[in-house]
Amino acid sequence: MGRAFMAVRGSSARDRQAALNEIAILRSLAHSHIVHFEDSFIHGEGLCIAMELCSGGELFFHLSKARRFKDPQACFYASEVVLAVEWLLLVQLVHL
Repeated sequence: MGRAFMAVRGSSARDRQAALNEIAILRSLAHSHIVHFEDSFIHGEGLCIAMELCSGGELFFHLSKARRFKDPQACFYASEVVLAVEWLLLVQLVHL
């Protein structure tokens, strides 16, 4: 399985702490409908976060391209999102 990399830049202590907090949260996530955290490392002035590569692309890209999903496709994507959010609520990572 491939990896996707995200570069986080920020020189302030607040930016660095926010990035470290995000890494801690990403490490704790383990759900089939949430992209898997692989690793993180410092590169030059920035922090790189390696995530599971999702070769299908982002949901927003597909929605922008299609402009509107047909009902079966919309139901499929909605159920995936609901399952992920339900799990985040269950593990108390997000609250309503």
